[in-house]
Amino acid sequence: MASNNAQSASTTGPDLQRRVRDRFGVLPNFFRLSPETPEITEKLWGFAQAAYLDNPLPSVFKERLFVHLSRFCAVRYCIARHTGFLIGLGRPAGDKDARAESVEDVVKLLRRPLPRGPELESRLSFCSKCPAPLVDMPTADTQMEDGLFSLAGHVFLQTADAPLCLDALERLLGTVRLQYLLLFLAFVRAAHYWTRVHPEIQFEDDIKQLLATHEALASCIVDDTEASTDRITQSILDELPALRLKADKAIGLLASIVDSSDDAIVSKTLEGVITSWNAGAERLFGYTAKEALGQHISMIIPLDRRDEETSILARLSRGERIDHFDTIRLRKDGTALDISLSISPVRDSTGKIIGAAKIARDVTGRKRVERELYESEQRFRTLADALDTQVQFRTQELRRRNAEIVQQSDQLRDLSGRLMLAQDEERRRIAR
Repeated sequence: MASNNAQSASTTGPDLQRRVRDRFGVLPNFFRLSPETPEITEKLWGFAQAAYLDNPLPSVFKERLFVHLSRFCAVRYCIARHTGFLIGLGRPAGDKDARAESVEDVVKLLRRPLPRGPELESRLSFCSKCPAPLVDMPTADTQMEDGLFSLAGHVFLQTADAPLCLDALERLLGTVRLQYLLLFLAFVRAAHYWTRVHPEIQFEDDIKQLLATHEALASCIVDDTEASTDRITQSILDELPALRLKADKAIGLLASIVDSSDDAIVSKTLEGVITSWNAGAERLFGYTAKEALGQHISMIIPLDRRDEETSILARLSRGERIDHFDTIRLRKDGTALDISLSISPVRDSTGKIIGAAKIARDVTGRKRVERELYESEQRFRTLADALDTQVQFRTQELRRRNAEIVQQSDQLRDLSGRLMLAQDEERRRIAR
């Protein structure tokens, strides 16, 4: 059995190398066989034929896109080898009839940055205005090629804008051509991975000569800043398990805090449908989470206060936050509750408002104290008013009595005077 495998390897190796050389015009180190695993190299060649070489997308379009996407690989083999194919050191996409490009054209391609932010938005806008699906694939160095390469780059790197770019590509290419493009992107990704895990794959002599001869081209290939994108991506992937563990712990801690809170913490959609219901809400309103989830928030709102919810949702849709809004809500048994609400808008990853988070606190005790204080204040105010009236009455009575005393005093003084005169008259009469 071992001798049969050795014989198969000895016959398969030269045959595969011949087929690769016949297709590319050169024998890339990428496909040089490992003596121990010739069948794996055969399968790799089969993948390259299906996804890259025999892919019905135009040959020059594929080769230029291969070069463009290889800028994001930290290992420089793919970008160097496929740049060689593109300028005539071999055949672009294995097509002997494909036109080779000048070094200047390739340098221009290599210096084309991956658009982000407003630049990407301008490409998306341009592509959205083009008739679709495209009748023909764009030629080299055109605005449409730049647009397709930009969209494909974001899909290839799986950036945050990848879903928008994928939709735009499907509109422009149609379903079938999009699938061929995605198959091609998968092979490019596999080729990048293959060169990373096989550091023994080195530049061929023709590529070394090319880089030694053309300084500008060598600078673009060796010192390309876009290659850091691949390193950053790999760094993030390496850190992802630890970050996910930290996130899980943080989420678990947050969930524990929310669940153990004495306050009712409830989230809902902008249509008012309840999406979360903590233990505090169960205690406050009497409904279990199972009973509340999926129900409309109006189940705890009195009929005469339904307009409040409409106003609250309208304010939340505008991004407003509502703090300490005192109102009345209903328990499951119909009991009215005095509560204080704080409500904040909930946003998704793009900043769009998708719902609301509500914290409800039972303020029945506080309201009772406030009512008792108000009633006590009213009683004291009434008593004070009564006392003031009594004081005014007594003051008037004292003034009246004082006036009477003064009048009586005047009368006594007058009587005393008359008596004195009468005594004087009587003395004079007796004296006479």
